[in-house]
Amino acid sequence: MRTRSMQTQRGFTLIEVMAAMAMLGFGLLALSTLQIRAMKEGGSGWRTNQAAVIARDALEVVQRLPWAQVAATGGFAAPPWISFGGYPAGDIPVTVAGSGSTTNLFEVYSVRWRVTDNGGSAFLRDVDIQVSWNEDHFPNRQLTLSTLRYNR
Repeated sequence: MRTRSMQTQRGFTLIEVMAAMAMLGFGLLALSTLQIRAMKEGGSGWRTNQAAVIARDALEVVQRLPWAQVAATGGFAAPPWISFGGYPAGDIPVTVAGSGSTTNLFEVYSVRWRVTDNGGSAFLRDVDIQVSWNEDHFPNRQLTLSTLRYNR
C-alpha cells in the first residue's frame, strides 16, 4: 500500500477556504454600501436638477414680465406669478407617477426672487431666483440663479 506524504498533497485547507470566504464577504459588503450611497446621491442629483429647471423657468418668466412688474423687492420674496392651490405662495409641488393613474407628491420646492436696482444704470435690474428644498439627509438645500433684466 502506498501512502502520500503531507507535502505532496494538493488543494486548500479549510482555514484557507474560510479566510477567502471572509475576504469575499467583506468585499461584497463594501460594494453594497457603495451602491446604497450611489443611489442616495443619484436622488440628490435628481432633486438638484429639478431645482435648476424650476429656477431657469422662473428666469424665463422674469424676462417676459413687463418692466413695471420687475420692481425692487428689498430682499427675497415669493414671486407673485407662482401659486398652486393649497400651497403657500411661491411653493411648487413636484409629483411623480404612482400606480395606475395616481400621482404621488415627491418634493415641494420653495421659489423666492430678489430684484435690486443696478447702480450703474436706470435701465438694468439684478434678478436672483432662489429655489429651496429639503432632503432626508441634506436639509435646507438651495440653488440660486441670477440674471440682469434690461428695460426694453
